[in-house]
Amino acid sequence: MMMSGLVPIRMSNTIALLALAVMLAACGDSDGGDPREPDTGGNANTGTNEGGGEDSGVGDTGGEADRMSVLLFSAYDPQSGPESLWGSDGTAEGTRRLADARSPDNFYRIGDTVFFTASSDETGPELWKTDGTEEGTELVKDINPGGFGSAPSDLQGVGDTLYFRARVAGLTGLWRSDGTEAGTEQITGDFNAPAFLTVLDGLLYFSASTGNTVGRQLWRSDGTAQGSDIVKDFELASNGNVELLTALDGTLYFRADDGTSGSELWRSDGTESGTYMVRDINPEALEGFNPDKPENATQGSSPSNLTAFGGVLYFTASNGTQAYELWRSDGTEGGTYMVKDIDPGADSSSPRGLTAFDGALYFVANKETDNPGLWRSDGTESGTELVTDTSPSPRGTDYMTAFDDAIYYKANDGTNGFELWRSDGSEGGTLMVKDINPAVGANSSPENLTVFDGALYFSADDGVYGRELWRSDGTEEGTELVKDICDACDASPRSFFAFQ
Repeated sequence: MMMSGLVPIRMSNTIALLALAVMLAACGDSDGGDPREPDTGGNANTGTNEGGGEDSGVGDTGGEADRMSVLLFSAYDPQSGPESLWGSDGTAEGTRRLADARSPDNFYRIGDTVFFTASSDETGPELWKTDGTEEGTELVKDINPGGFGSAPSDLQGVGDTLYFRARVAGLTGLWRSDGTEAGTEQITGDFNAPAFLTVLDGLLYFSASTGNTVGRQLWRSDGTAQGSDIVKDFELASNGNVELLTALDGTLYFRADDGTSGSELWRSDGTESGTYMVRDINPEALEGFNPDKPENATQGSSPSNLTAFGGVLYFTASNGTQAYELWRSDGTEGGTYMVKDIDPGADSSSPRGLTAFDGALYFVANKETDNPGLWRSDGTESGTELVTDTSPSPRGTDYMTAFDDAIYYKANDGTNGFELWRSDGSEGGTLMVKDINPAVGANSSPENLTVFDGALYFSADDGVYGRELWRSDGTEEGTELVKDICDACDASPRSFFAFQ
């Protein structure tokens, strides 16, 4: 491995050798060196949460001592063929291929290890791990041999243990791993198809079917078969139940249907008696023929986009009178109410991309038009206002990311196409960072916005190099191409994960 900043030196005598030793000592050793110094070896991603989040594909439990600072991502280059795992320290020289781990995704960090899913020539999608170096990147276990893969997903950590769901022989089960092949094993129990894995107070909560029955229930586990128990049986024959598990201040919030009230907001403290509906937001009668529900069944508000911010849960819901608008809850019936009817009447403003920044909640919503705008809210009706009607991306929520003193997203002002924009929360402080692809009618369409090592990284197409890795410090002159990974083609970097 060649260290950054050093060039090859031919040693011809003892003095030269001593000089080299002094240089190496100055660079630091494994205990006292610069923790951001990447391994520049190797051959020639997080997620962001988009508020990460619903499935953001990335996670982080941190660690006491960081040995590495590297941006992990998936990219294509003609020499390696299919998308593989790449890493970057933010320089062209420090951007290199780490391993032939195909289509890496679902990154999750525990201490000094990042787990992820990837495929290879020998396996389908399986569990991998990396420490940010080429030699430290490897397959953890081929859980489902034969090339089919177990497709690990919903990666979550409790202490030093990774939990995830994986599929073997057509059945999806709950697994755990300590990062070794021998320590990667299934947690057996009377449940099937676990989903929405979420950690609360050191325990793992998830939605799963019970035995051979149809329907999903709320479960919890301490990581053992004996310690895996059902919390609440909703007794509804529907696989679309008990979803969007979100932890906030010692309470688990989620969307569920008890068979009578429709899909509503629920909460749990991990006990059956402490698991109950927060409020029947939409009590309107359920229409049509519904054989699985009683005559007094109601429609439900279908809460979505559950986002914890400032000790309050924000979400979108419909109460039957107003369509889908922004709501908030403190966990009580009286403290659960609509923040503002942004688009009055039967139309929905459909708030999405809820992202916390500088003491406010930012999101994209529609008001009396098909074009979405950027909004902000302090949680009150009067404090919920339009920042700018410059149209964000078509889906409205793509890669909205808080960085430094602004929130960044891609938007179209009707002239420059979809480019990188920033906003400090005021109309005057909302502007395009750079017209990366200045051709008429063209878009650079920045994606995968991820904060890493004091800069904003993303993929973009400038019309010259194709879709490649870019970085920005928030200024026009500081927005630049990091590396043309794929000469005369698109590297299409994606699945970014900041390992720092």
